[in-house]
Amino acid sequence: MKIGFWGRESLDLFNKGGIGSVIRRLLKVLAIHHHTITVMVISEQQKRFSVAIESVAITFIYDTEKNLEQLLLQQRFDVLNFLHFSLKHPLFLVKLWSKKKQENTLFYRLFFTYPVFKHYKSIQRIKYLFLFDKFIGFSTRLHQDLANLYPKRAYLQLPIIPEHYFNMAPPLTTTLNIAFVGRISKDKGLDVVIEVFKTLQKRSDINLTVMGYYVNSQDKEYYHPQLLNLKATLKIASNKEPYAEKTLLTETYLPLHQYQVLLLPYQDLSPTLDTPLLVLEGLAAKCSIVTSSLLHLSNIQENITFVNPYQKPEAYIKAIETIVVQRQQNLLDAPDLTDYSATAVYEQYIHSIKK
Repeated sequence: MKIGFWGRESLDLFNKGGIGSVIRRLLKVLAIHHHTITVMVISEQQKRFSVAIESVAITFIYDTEKNLEQLLLQQRFDVLNFLHFSLKHPLFLVKLWSKKKQENTLFYRLFFTYPVFKHYKSIQRIKYLFLFDKFIGFSTRLHQDLANLYPKRAYLQLPIIPEHYFNMAPPLTTTLNIAFVGRISKDKGLDVVIEVFKTLQKRSDINLTVMGYYVNSQDKEYYHPQLLNLKATLKIASNKEPYAEKTLLTETYLPLHQYQVLLLPYQDLSPTLDTPLLVLEGLAAKCSIVTSSLLHLSNIQENITFVNPYQKPEAYIKAIETIVVQRQQNLLDAPDLTDYSATAVYEQYIHSIKK
C-alpha cells in the first residue's frame, strides 16, 4: 500500500521526543512489510530525501503548507495519516475530499496527547467527522475518549517498544540506582525530582542520575545550577538527535537496564505522549516506575506506582521506600507487554485499514 504521513513539528523526526520516536518506529515497521511511505513535514526549509529500510525507501518531504497541499492533490495514497490538519482553506478541502472519494483513500487523524479536542469547537468536530474515516488514539485513554465522540471510527494504536529493552540484563549491584530520564522542564516534574533527590542523596545505598535534555535556554538557566548542586550523575544531551538523513530511522537505545527505579513525576501531560514511552521502555527493561497519577495505564499493573498527590516530593519518597522493601522481598513481577511488540502494533494498524 501507499501510505502518507502529514504534520508539523511533531513530525519533524530530527527532534527528540516520544511522538517522534513513535512515528519513527511505525514508519520502520511499515517499510519492513514493504509498504511505500511518504512523510510530508510542513516547514519553511525545503528539502527532499529518502531513507532505505531493507528494500524499501521512505521519502521525506519538507516544504511549505501550500506546496504540500498541492502534492496531496497530485499523488495517490491508500492511507493518509494526519498529525495536524488545517480547516482554513475551503477550496482545498473540497478538492481533497473529491480526490479522496474518487481514489477511495482512507483519511486517519492521529492523536497522541490528552485530552482529545481540548481546544476544538463543536463545528470543527463536525468537520472532522465529515472528512476523516478513522480516529486513532495512541493510548487506551485517548481511544476511549475518541470512541465516545466517534463510536464507529475510533481505533487504538499502541506505540512500539523495541525488543532490545526486553532483552536487557538488570544491573549486578547492591546499591539502588534511581534515574530521572526525559526533557528537563517543569511539566516533566523537575522541581519534584530535585527535591526528592535532595533527600535521597543523603543515603549511601542509593545512586542518583538525571539523564535528559533542555529544549530552551530558560529551562537550562533555571535548572542547571540546581542540578549541579545535587550529588547526582548528570547526562545532558542536545534536544536534536545526531541524525544524518541516511540514518534518520536508526534507533538510539537508552541504558535503562542500569537503573532499578525510574522517577517520572509528570506534572502536565498536555505536551507529552499520553502513554510516555519511557514508562513502557522502563517496564520492559524491568525497572520499577514511580510516576504521577496523571497517567492512565489501567491495562498495566505490575512494577508501576502511581503517586497522588503528584505535586508532593514526600509522596514520591514514600513510594520509593515502599519499592525498596518490595524488591528486597522479591514481590515485584514484570508486566506482560507483548501488545507493544513491533509485530502486534503492525497488526493493529493493518486491522484498522481492513475493518
